[in-house]
Amino acid sequence: MKKIYFTISVFLLAFTSFGQIVLNQNNCIPPLGTSYDFLSSTTYNPNYTPTGAGQTWDFSGFTGTKVTSAYHNATSGVDAVNHVGATMVEKVSGYENYWNISASSYSFEGAFIPGAARINFSDPKEYLFFPMAFNQTKNETFSGKVNNIRAGQIFDRSGTITIKADGSGVLKFPGGKTSNVLKVTNVASYTDKFGGSTIYTYTDSLVFWYDGITKNYLAAYVATYANGVKSLGAFYLIDQSVLGNGESFKSSSNINVYPNPASQHVSVSGLRDVERVELLSMSGQVLESYDVFNEASVHFSVSDYQAGLYLIKIYGENGVSTKRLLVN
Repeated sequence: MKKIYFTISVFLLAFTSFGQIVLNQNNCIPPLGTSYDFLSSTTYNPNYTPTGAGQTWDFSGFTGTKVTSAYHNATSGVDAVNHVGATMVEKVSGYENYWNISASSYSFEGAFIPGAARINFSDPKEYLFFPMAFNQTKNETFSGKVNNIRAGQIFDRSGTITIKADGSGVLKFPGGKTSNVLKVTNVASYTDKFGGSTIYTYTDSLVFWYDGITKNYLAAYVATYANGVKSLGAFYLIDQSVLGNGESFKSSSNINVYPNPASQHVSVSGLRDVERVELLSMSGQVLESYDVFNEASVHFSVSDYQAGLYLIKIYGENGVSTKRLLVN
């Protein structure tokens, strides 16, 4: 495979030349067939408001209850027939969220809570636009129907949403941190009408943190106000064991990957108590693997690989860690 040298388009796969995250459909959306564990809480009140570059969001004291989100082809959903525009269904805690993924956006098509409610958007509620980088903003409209199944009532829902990448910096977890994240804040204003009369007026704040490598958000905060009264508040923090494209995350401060970026060869040193080192593509494919037998370092040739982001996965007595490698 001949190397394709860096161009601006290659950088836009995940980062600019200054390390800035640029979100696209390939680096922040869960692949079909995957599942992610989160800790969740409806009582935790995170300080999510800092905006601008060089911020720190400290959630190191967070504790919560484990929930799992599973992502599948939309056709596998129980309520798929009512969400024909969706390409993915997210199944979590007995209900379904339906999403449309495209090269230009990540949009909410609707939801289904069996026996309770169904939401269908004819004009989907956009959550992300692509490509998306720090300080970029987009305004969108959305509209659809809300079916209160229990009450036998159908409401007309419509509103506007502002999507802005308004922060970048460090995200702290219990026992660790990620040093380069992008914060996206969505603010939505909308109404539910029944028989032409406004029943509810809502304001949503939806805040997400992404690293451009883990194919999901790292943290999320959702707050909904109905007629001025807070009706929902929830915080979600990803299980740290899946940081880095589904790979395990543990402290690996003594392990060095150099040079990084690399164009010919890369070395991994500090391999005390390490059993195996792997080089992986961002899709999770193992490209090379070395069993370590008391070596202080191992070396990979990367001259035949396409320019872009890769992962170095290190297996040791203390668990598994993942490093990012940039090939140029």
